[in-house]
Amino acid sequence: MNANKGQLSRSFFSSQVLSELRNAIISGKLPAGEKIVESSIAEQMGVSRGPVRNALFILENEGLITFLPTGRTVSNGFSLNDAEKLYEMRAFLELKSIELLFTEKALHFHQIKHINDELKKNQDDVSEFTRLDVSYHHELIRLSGNKYLLQSWLSLCPLIESVLTITNARFREKGADGWDKGYVIDHHEKILTALMTGNLGNALLFLKEHLDIGKQTMLGQLEEIVK
Repeated sequence: MNANKGQLSRSFFSSQVLSELRNAIISGKLPAGEKIVESSIAEQMGVSRGPVRNALFILENEGLITFLPTGRTVSNGFSLNDAEKLYEMRAFLELKSIELLFTEKALHFHQIKHINDELKKNQDDVSEFTRLDVSYHHELIRLSGNKYLLQSWLSLCPLIESVLTITNARFREKGADGWDKGYVIDHHEKILTALMTGNLGNALLFLKEHLDIGKQTMLGQLEEIVK
């Protein structure tokens, strides 16, 4: 039992460290070339070096840091070009999932509808709104029935969610006039209606429009943050 508690504790701290470091790199607080020292991070965050080490391995897999042959670890930063490429791959995977979804039979969309209903209730909570937004798209991918497509999307999901969390928070800082995410809910409903009525063309059209607007909005906010 104690061993299990220890594993859970390490997992919890690793997740916290990972999230903070990922956000720091994406927001430009740890720019490209910045040295990352495992012991210093552990001391700053009040954790042992184990959770930091675990987080760094994941960040390397995400392309956000590099372990140099000299033994040093440096940030790769996160540029606007990186953000564009991330969204290009996201769009490719999600549009493909819609095409595959229409080949499946007896699909149920109640979970997607439930998520969008929850989005309406949580428009003032940036963190929860972002989580639900990502969950909506996760469900679209899952319904495609292609586990390899799902695995590919899940590998990008932490980066997507971090970028959205950072840029949505930036929106919120601008006050009520800056924070207007009604278009997200509206687009989600249009996509859902197209899915439920079996209209592949509209489903693809609305999803592409949704992702294009989201991409431009995200890039505009990210440019302000990292400049």
